[in-house]
Amino acid sequence: AMFSVLNEDLANEVFNHFVYCPGGRLEGPHTAQKEVEIRRMFELKVFGLVWLAGYLKTAARMPASMTVIASTSSWKLRPNEAAYGAANAAQAQFARNVHRELSEARRGFRTLIVHPGGMKTSFWLGSGRDVSEFMDPRTIAALVWNEILKPDAVLGSLLEMHIERTGSGQPLVDYGPRTPQTP
Repeated sequence: AMFSVLNEDLANEVFNHFVYCPGGRLEGPHTAQKEVEIRRMFELKVFGLVWLAGYLKTAARMPASMTVIASTSSWKLRPNEAAYGAANAAQAQFARNVHRELSEARRGFRTLIVHPGGMKTSFWLGSGRDVSEFMDPRTIAALVWNEILKPDAVLGSLLEMHIERTGSGQPLVDYGPRTPQTP
């Protein structure tokens, strides 16, 4: 039903860009987490992307770009997020490496890896976490979509976009790779 309201040009534009945005949360001391929880996080963040990237490469109509939504936890040290941070770091690293294969399969293929900070989503319900200064996911989605559709984007490029939040929950955007924080 959703597709019937889109005009054909818009539908072609939307389906020309693949966005992988797996949502999940895993917090707490690593030693207190169950193996099944950790495996589930890696299946969601990493193995799902591995499978989908393989599918994209062999699809009859390969999209022009792939956007992978990771997290600032992929490079930031955060208490009680060892497995979550590791899964996001692995997801981002896989996207960096598979970009070359995908760009060889389709000339001009672009990869955008987005590392957003905390957002006000339903994942936090019942967690006791104060999310009043977290970012609005609609604002972040608009920033990402605008980046995907930038007319001056370099064909065949690999770009990393970091969206951190200010103290008031407003997004602060920066670009380029990040070195992981150290203790």
